[in-house]
Parts: sequence; structure tokens; C-alpha cells
Amino acid sequence: MLVILKNKRRELWRDLLSLCVHMAWVIHRDFNTFLNVEDKIGYDRVAIEPCEEFNNCVEQLGMEEMRSSGCFFSWYNQWNEDSWIKVRLDRVLAKSKWYERFPGSKAFLPEARVFDHNPLVVSWSDGFVRGKGAFTFLNQWTAHPDFLNIFPETWSSEVDGCTMFQVASKLRIMKSCFRDLHRFSASNITNRVDEAMMKVKHLQMALSVQFSNINREAMHRRGFEVEEAFVSWGTALQSAS
Repeated sequence: MLVILKNKRRELWRDLLSLCVHMAWVIHRDFNTFLNVEDKIGYDRVAIEPCEEFNNCVEQLGMEEMRSSGCFFSWYNQWNEDSWIKVRLDRVLAKSKWYERFPGSKAFLPEARVFDHNPLVVSWSDGFVRGKGAFTFLNQWTAHPDFLNIFPETWSSEVDGCTMFQVASKLRIMKSCFRDLHRFSASNITNRVDEAMMKVKHLQMALSVQFSNINREAMHRRGFEVEEAFVSWGTALQSAS
């Protein structure tokens, strides 16, 4: 089995090197090996040869690992208390031209809850400041207590003119009301984003530290808390954008 995995990895390195891509591109996947000996903790020793081969491939491709936040290790062996292992297998590699084109690129690894691999979320921007965009309806508004009041109040307002003009005018009023709702609900959003992110990190740390002593029921309960905190952070982040 080890020989088969080693040959498959070497085949992947050869395929990547044969591409010779000179444009902005990224590789995002589970590489089934790691770049550094620090990428693995727990039971079993670290095999140096696969690390060296992976490093050589990355160096020849002229790529580097994308900066990331969240969890450091991306795979664990189902919390086996006798021979637990945590490894950084999933990562994003990018060419320098990618960073020139998308300087805001970053990766985020939230805590795994159901699967043995952590999700790996990649975001990027081209750095250009754009003008005011078109109106976009946000689903999060439906959870606001004043959401349902906007429709009857807007549609009952008096507008002179033909039917089409009345409909268009009321839609403009409704759009203005939704923007006011968003502005007030997103107040102090920077602190709310920071607080939500700190809660995510705190819960992730509680899962990672001394995880071999955490029973499965407590681990799954913490996992749900991490997921809820991550959703709250994403909602707050969406409100800030």
C-alpha cells in the first residue's frame, strides 16, 4: 500500500511539472503528504523522503503556500486515543503571478466536525476599488424583526402617476428602506466580526488542545458550537461587505 501511494504521489509531481504553466494559477487539494516535519504531530514517525520530493516539486514549479488562518492541521485520524495523528495535508499553492493579480488571496481552515479533513476556504480579490454596485437583496435581512413591516408600509404609501410609475417608485422606496435596515443592523460591525472570530478561535483551540482526553460526546458538542460560531462570523463578515 505504501509503495502504491508513493508511486501515485510521484506521478502527481511529474504531471504538475509537465504543465509548465507561466500564468497566474493555484493548486488547491489534499496532497497526501507534507512540506515540513512540523506538519505532523502524534503517533508514528515522520517520513523524510516524501517531504523532500514534495519540496522539490514546489520549488521547481516556482510556487509558494498561500497564507492561511484557522486550524493549522487539516486531517486527523478520527480521534483515536491510542495512536492519534494530526497532519497538515490540505494546502493551497500559488504562483507569484497569482499574488500580483490577486494580492488579497488567503485561505481559511475551520475546524472539522463530521469528516476527518478540515474544510479549506479560499478567497481572493484583485485589489481594485470598484464603484457603487447594483442593489443586492441579502437573505439575512429576513431574520430582522422589522423585515415584514417594510412591505405593507411601503406599498400603502401614496404615489401619484400611472400604475407603472407607482410600482417603480414604491420599489425605489423599498430599496431605500432595506438599505437603511442594513446600515443600522450592521452598526459596530467591525467589533462584531472580531468577537465572532475570537469565539471561533477559542472553540477551535479547545478542540485542539488535549484532544486525546476529550470524549466523543464532548467533541461533537464542541464541533456544533464551532460550526454555529463560524456561521455567525460569516454572517457578520457578509454584513460588513
